Amino acid sequence: VQHFSTGIYGERKYLLEGLQQFCGLMQFPLLQSGLGLQLDYAGSALMNETALGLVYGKKLGDRLSVGLRFHYYQLQVPGYVRAPALWAGAGLQFQLTPQLQTGFSFTRSTKPNLSSSEPPLTQVYRFGLGYEPSQRVCISTDWIKETHKDLMGTIAIRYALDRKSTRLNSSHSSVSRMPS
Repeated sequence: VQHFSTGIYGERKYLLEGLQQFCGLMQFPLLQSGLGLQLDYAGSALMNETALGLVYGKKLGDRLSVGLRFHYYQLQVPGYVRAPALWAGAGLQFQLTPQLQTGFSFTRSTKPNLSSSEPPLTQVYRFGLGYEPSQRVCISTDWIKETHKDLMGTIAIRYALDRKSTRLNSSHSSVSRMPS
């Protein structure tokens, strides 16, 4: 992070109050690293979700970056349930070559206590690999393993139609599930 930046997003799908969502983000440099803050709200007075996140990242040389994140989440239905959850995670990103990078993250969280049959703690492991043979083409894969769930993977090919386009102009992806 080189400079302070901020963003705000809001939508109300089909002009219905219950389908509204708001997000605020900010990032700023901090002692040769970066700090970010995110605030999310979705729903209405009858049922809503709120999340607050704090993220820290630092480059450790030309090829290695590390990051930490902490989040607070709450699901609320007034008069019925107020279910908070916390999670924390850490990640590494490594630039193998100028065109090839990989990353790994680990997250540990509590789940909102909505049912006594769900385990209260969950762990999520995530691994990704990306290859950019040119500024227009990116091939990537992302693998996620969550406690008590199957391994899930995504393979994507992105192609920018022109040089001024962003990376997300054209994409194709497929997902495969493997038993754990």
